[in-house]
Amino acid sequence: MGAVLSRLEQHEIVVHPNRRLAEVRPDGLTFVSAFGGKPYRTEGYDTVVLVYGAVPNGALYERLRAEGTNCPLYIAGAAWTPRRIAEATQHGARIGLII
Repeated sequence: MGAVLSRLEQHEIVVHPNRRLAEVRPDGLTFVSAFGGKPYRTEGYDTVVLVYGAVPNGALYERLRAEGTNCPLYIAGAAWTPRRIAEATQHGARIGLII
């Protein structure tokens, strides 16, 4: 896990642990603390990658798709189907290469 975190840091990937993504808008993202419910608003993203445990959760993907967003949407890794971290990471990497 340390090697993965080190590579993320080298590539200036921002990770928001213990926060749930509540909203994706063209002008920014809204996260909610997993513990206290406090909202956090951030701006300046061009790509969003969601990582959820071993339970697939495609609700946000499905909602964005239903809203008819004009940007490409992808669902990858364990968000698509439950799998081990290596398999989920490999699938996410393939989607990343497409993006």
